[in-house]
Amino acid sequence: MHGEHSTRALRLTRAVMACALVGGRGVFADEPSRSPQFERDVWPIVVANCLACHGVEKPKGQLDLRSVTAILRGGESGPAVERADPDASLLLQRIAGGEMPPGDQRKLTADEVSLVRDWILAGVPAQRPDAIPPPPPPVSERDRQFWAFQTLARPDPPAVAGGTRVRNPIDAFVLARLEARGLIFSPAADPVTLVRRVYLDLLGLLPSPAEVDAFLADAAPEAYERLIDRLLASPHFGERWGRHWLDVAGYVDTVGFDVDGPQIITSDGKWLYRDYVIAAFNADKPFDRFVTEQLAGDELYDWRRAEHYAPEIREALVATGFLRTARDLTHEDVGVIPQNFYGPTKRNGSTRNWHRCPNRSATT
Repeated sequence: MHGEHSTRALRLTRAVMACALVGGRGVFADEPSRSPQFERDVWPIVVANCLACHGVEKPKGQLDLRSVTAILRGGESGPAVERADPDASLLLQRIAGGEMPPGDQRKLTADEVSLVRDWILAGVPAQRPDAIPPPPPPVSERDRQFWAFQTLARPDPPAVAGGTRVRNPIDAFVLARLEARGLIFSPAADPVTLVRRVYLDLLGLLPSPAEVDAFLADAAPEAYERLIDRLLASPHFGERWGRHWLDVAGYVDTVGFDVDGPQIITSDGKWLYRDYVIAAFNADKPFDRFVTEQLAGDELYDWRRAEHYAPEIREALVATGFLRTARDLTHEDVGVIPQNFYGPTKRNGSTRNWHRCPNRSATT
């Protein structure tokens, strides 16, 4: 157990370091300067923001933005752009002024406006000015440069002035950002404050007086590390951190009316998913397996032919059951469809109804 949770702590440390490495840079890695080109650079902006009004058979204002030739031809107000003259280009004036896209639609960012300006300044270059380009790929090369998709690396920690406060590489990265803004670390927390913070962070509970006294009495150099490992091994860790995933998944124990005692409604067996999430955090279940079980747990095992449900089969079905077969007891009839949470299964040549996965007996 100690080794497993030390590994978890290392994973958490790496995640924090990854965030720290983002630094003050922009979202994407710097790209070498190059002249903007319609198909590669401008067309994705047009597809995302303009085609609803200016990419149909009867475009608004007779302005078709699907090709460079059509953009230069323009609409009722004349050419949309003037080659090499951004300030005289109606298209740039409208997007820079927030008139396009209209209404409360998302406006172009400063970077997108700047890119269109540079494209016009370069003479509106295009590979095929008269052709409508194919839709851009859903994931662009620029997207692939986002920091979260890069291979993990071990950069050298930066040099900092307050080196005596650095206890690990993460401290160096954090302190470098602080010093760049004329700041330093806050004073070190006293032992009582430290142990209270750790309990609240990892378990969501304050330590008892006896637990505080035990930490204060441990004079060993690794006392803090032992405390961390012990709290990570606590079942309360999954209860504390599993709730964040349950919030994302939209889990609640009740189905409305939970402010009126006599009106409280619960869904049978839904609590099994809550316990599954808590157990997954406590067991340090790999994230890819955690997600797979929830999306396709019923595809991982041949449960339809199983004579009995082994624990791993039941766990996978419970994981999928919340999103797939949880009963919707709201007042919308469309959500209460028996076929969604009951189904026929054949065994020994007979057909019968079986209860939805989370409630099925482990020995059926």
